[in-house]
Amino acid sequence: MKLIKRYNRGKIRKLPSRALRYESHTFAIQTPDGKTYITLTKDNHILKEVFITVGNCGSQAWARAIEVSILASIFLRSGGNPKQIVDKLSNITEDRAGFDCHYKVVKSLGDGLAKVIREMLSWGWIKDRFEK
Repeated sequence: MKLIKRYNRGKIRKLPSRALRYESHTFAIQTPDGKTYITLTKDNHILKEVFITVGNCGSQAWARAIEVSILASIFLRSGGNPKQIVDKLSNITEDRAGFDCHYKVVKSLGDGLAKVIREMLSWGWIKDRFEK
């Protein structure tokens, strides 16, 4: 009972509202689950949302893609740093592998997302949230 009371006293942080228009970039990579399209949306060089499309609707790969994109988007919209996504999702391995457009090995869906975000950070298309 005390756990419930403590939890109810905590403040729930609301997500900021979405803008009407964001600039986006879509990347096609080959993951172990097949051809994957990762769309990253940004506003003033700050990464805001992630959309991942893979496979057929209703498949396990599709469900994982939706899960990863929703969690990453909530993290980013709550003020999270894209470098943390890269650190946490890099090198997660499945039993198979795919290759991206530069013939680098993509070990999983999360690893593919990390590679795309790392590439956008290196190109300067998006900025680290805490850069000055």
